[in-house]
Amino acid sequence: MKPELRYSFRLGKISLINSIRTSLQTIVCFNIYNKFNANLKMIYI
Repeated sequence: MKPELRYSFRLGKISLINSIRTSLQTIVCFNIYNKFNANLKMIYI
């Protein structure tokens, strides 16, 4: 295996992990936001 190939593979793996992490954070934040909104609606109604 060429060193350049290994390096680019590692970079691709890091970027993949980062994209998965950001998408997970987005999903979690969205869920928390929805729960918060539901609680506010229950309080105000």
